[in-house]
Amino acid sequence: MQIVYGTAGVMLAVLLYAVVLIGCRNPRQPGWVNDFLVGSIYVPIIGGLLVLGVGFILSFLLSHSRPPVGVEDVAWSVGIAAVGLVLLKALRVKKHLADYAAATPSAEVIHLKDVQAGQPSIDPPVVPTGTPTSGQHAA
Repeated sequence: MQIVYGTAGVMLAVLLYAVVLIGCRNPRQPGWVNDFLVGSIYVPIIGGLLVLGVGFILSFLLSHSRPPVGVEDVAWSVGIAAVGLVLLKALRVKKHLADYAAATPSAEVIHLKDVQAGQPSIDPPVVPTGTPTSGQHAA
């Protein structure tokens, strides 16, 4: 039964991660996604499910005193993994992320190799003359 619990824990962690990822990348973030909930609720739950799932699977694989695995355990594990993969495919994570990336404005990127070669890819900001810069006082 440990393999069933392990498979369920890993699949729940993967599905919750995909849902939170879609919510976090949405340009118009829904109310259930904010820094507090992601950092304090979702991430520990995802990490806990993943650790427990892998722990159950490793415990199952390393226990030698147990009789051989039953057909029911394997069937349940395969079924849970199949349902989880179908749900993950139904979420269309790649499509959502591509749509969100196209909807957000892209920032210009300065490549380090261009800066080192003396050819920055964007012009530095122009400071107007006659106005004080930071740290200077007007006369």
